[in-house]
Amino acid sequence: MNNKKIIARCALTYLAFAFLSILIISLIVKPLLIKAYANRETKLMYESCASFSNSHCLLYYSGSLDSGRFVTNMRTYSDYTRCDMWLMNENGTIAYATNYSSYTAPTKLTVFDAIEYFNGDYSETGTFYDYYREDFISVYVPVNVRYKICGYLIMSKPVSSIEESAYTYLSTIYLILFIVLILALIAVIITALHYLKPADEMLKASSEYLSGNYKPQIPLTGDESLDYLINAFNFMATRLDTHEDEQRKFISNVSHDFRSPLTSIRGYLQAMLDGTIPPELHEKYLKRILDESDRLTGLTNSLLDLNRIGSRDFALDISDFDINDIIIASAESAEVQANNKNVGINLVLCGEVMKVHADKGKIQQVLYNLLDNAIKFSKENTTITIETKVRNSSKLLVSVSDQGVGIPEESIDKLFNRFYKADQSRGQNKKGTGLGLSIVKEIIQAHDETITVSSTLDVGTTFTFSLALAEEELENY
Repeated sequence: MNNKKIIARCALTYLAFAFLSILIISLIVKPLLIKAYANRETKLMYESCASFSNSHCLLYYSGSLDSGRFVTNMRTYSDYTRCDMWLMNENGTIAYATNYSSYTAPTKLTVFDAIEYFNGDYSETGTFYDYYREDFISVYVPVNVRYKICGYLIMSKPVSSIEESAYTYLSTIYLILFIVLILALIAVIITALHYLKPADEMLKASSEYLSGNYKPQIPLTGDESLDYLINAFNFMATRLDTHEDEQRKFISNVSHDFRSPLTSIRGYLQAMLDGTIPPELHEKYLKRILDESDRLTGLTNSLLDLNRIGSRDFALDISDFDINDIIIASAESAEVQANNKNVGINLVLCGEVMKVHADKGKIQQVLYNLLDNAIKFSKENTTITIETKVRNSSKLLVSVSDQGVGIPEESIDKLFNRFYKADQSRGQNKKGTGLGLSIVKEIIQAHDETITVSSTLDVGTTFTFSLALAEEELENY
């Protein structure tokens, strides 16, 4: 997705929001506002009608207010309230009326029934017995003198004028909506610019990554959420770049380790065929050819093991077994190799029996590889120590320590990489494949356990891995 499509989608979303807002105001807010304003206006009309009736109509019917003054006050009140006002006698005769709305009042209403027309309420909306040619809101108040109804005061106001007043408020709402939409548009533009620039940088970087160039790094923006994503993106690119370098080194190392024995085999065979090596030495060189073939077989098997352990289909054969038996058996099998270098193997085991929950065959392979590695790099007349101890009452730690040449600090992080060999390894043991420790790490990780290494140059190295204790051992801790 390019930036133009993102901008287009943002614009469509904004327009949809604006249209929906206007639609809601027109179809929902507007009718509710008119209804609320009409209710408010009706209540005010009734209060005004009752107030005028109590202050003027009672005085008029009781004879305390002359008709001239009454009419003057009625017209003034009509103008003030913007309503038509009728004072109707009990028999329906219109005694006095104002025509603020320009409609002339009738002289008499012969069919007027307040209770029937107003349905027991004080107000009604309609044309008032078809007198008006449009809808009016009418309110009435009966005029009682000495507990006798002498007449009715009726006030009417056109609905259209009330709606016009409501539209004034509605226009204010539309103005506020317009301002909000403008501010929202500014916010959308600022936000879009804030996010589109790093998005554009990520798109450009992605294009470079697709072409195989993992060097470009995306600059941080200062936004915490964006920078988290950018850091993850940059980290991914760095890992891909590192992985590609490791893959090249892996292929180079595989080629080198296969080429060396193949070159030796071909050289010996060619020399035997052309007579450079006399027949009486053939047996000697055939043994060398066999050794190189065994080396190739070992390398091939290691590669197959590593590929199988790292695959998704790989499954462990988990069971409970005594790790002490495996450690003792591994030490005994390595005894001849250790004696050739005058290296002793010391066992420091916690408990006579220590059962763990793991793949017995794979853990035996781990111990063999670590012990073989320790013997290779041990100095003569030193001791290798295999020690076990329980940690946190649920894990068993197994450590293999040598008193060898040690590992440079800069090499420790790369030690488990496939085909990686520290300089000391290549100098002292050119027959190693560099896959043993990779296999060890893959096996331990397949158990959801950890393996660590600590080393000091010319002092020695210690590999430590964890295993889960068996259920019956957990009861003892």
